Amino acid sequence: MLLAALALNVSAANPLASAFQRHHAGRAIHALFPTLLPAEVYAIDDGSADISIGLSNGGDMISLNSFTVLPGAETITSVSIAWGSPSDPDPSLDGLPYLAVIWSDPDGDGDPADAHVLGTASGVISSQGTDTFVVTDLARTIPGSTFFVGLMVNQVVGQFPVGFDKANPLFNRSYVAGAELGHGHGDIYDLTNNNLPVLTIEYYGLFGNWTIRADATFSSPFRLLGAVSQMDQGEVGPQNIDLPLSGPAGIECRSGIPGERPGTYKWVFSFSEPVVSIDDAEVSCGHVQRREIDPAYPYQVILYTTNRQCSEQYVTATLLGVHSATETLPSAAATMGLLVGDVDADGVVTRNDTNQVKDLRGQTAFYVNFRADVTGNGVINQNDLSAVNVHNGDRLPPR
Repeated sequence: MLLAALALNVSAANPLASAFQRHHAGRAIHALFPTLLPAEVYAIDDGSADISIGLSNGGDMISLNSFTVLPGAETITSVSIAWGSPSDPDPSLDGLPYLAVIWSDPDGDGDPADAHVLGTASGVISSQGTDTFVVTDLARTIPGSTFFVGLMVNQVVGQFPVGFDKANPLFNRSYVAGAELGHGHGDIYDLTNNNLPVLTIEYYGLFGNWTIRADATFSSPFRLLGAVSQMDQGEVGPQNIDLPLSGPAGIECRSGIPGERPGTYKWVFSFSEPVVSIDDAEVSCGHVQRREIDPAYPYQVILYTTNRQCSEQYVTATLLGVHSATETLPSAAATMGLLVGDVDADGVVTRNDTNQVKDLRGQTAFYVNFRADVTGNGVINQNDLSAVNVHNGDRLPPR
């Protein structure tokens, strides 16, 4: 259950808890005056977290804010989150993994009960308790008039990870959901399918807004925003490995999609405008199986490739002739380092990868541990351990 910030309006059964309530009941906390924000930033906080909130019983906490799209700023570039609160710093928060999420609002009513995940990106909490906004790159174009930006974080009893601004609250704009410890994992793909189904923060007697923001860019020409290697693993929905368009390549450690041809991978390319058609596709190692424009979100193109003999290589997939309604990209490409068994993504399969799988054996896969589910069946077990051992010593070449 959630325990919240102000003890004033919180019942004993409230599943939300706050560090303020535990340690500073009755102490006044003065918020900073609202700061001027650039127009391209979506924000409903004033830059300062008055308290921090967590699940009183621990588990997966999901927090999200709703926003109305600004004309010309439909393309989100990143999600920014301020963790914890200066009034109750907690060093144990730094280093916790989290998942940043952008959802669309299919019916445009501002209620996330039917929210559709547009994209996710993983990160690690840092600078807790300092009102520092940690930026997670996540680029998606919003297809409607409203959208949601938020996070999922796994926390233990006594941790209060999510910053909450109580000054000048905007009502019915901040929501919470989650799965308490012992109730499975949080479901970001169906926010109503949680032990704590999605509700407004006001439902729990709290008045304020999460310190969660979205950054956007004005005037975004037709371009590739990002790419991921995506795989459904068990009952918790797709798990993504980011494939950065620049810098070090993302490392795909899983052996392929269960139920498909051996060594099959699903590439998801996200564009700034809806894609109308694609001329062709190619892959530097392996074979292209099929390609399609996502019917539910035409800003994305899905490409399936077979790369069974391509482990220990950098594999580049290229879409050729990508057309929007008004423009054409000659090509759009992403690269992944394919190294089956490289759970820790350091470019070589070692005893450390084996030990990680051993430590997680018996767990179901979710956003924190899914890389250890090497076979992709949703459960970390002996089969994953065997897959890592088979590839022990494998490594990616210098790049």
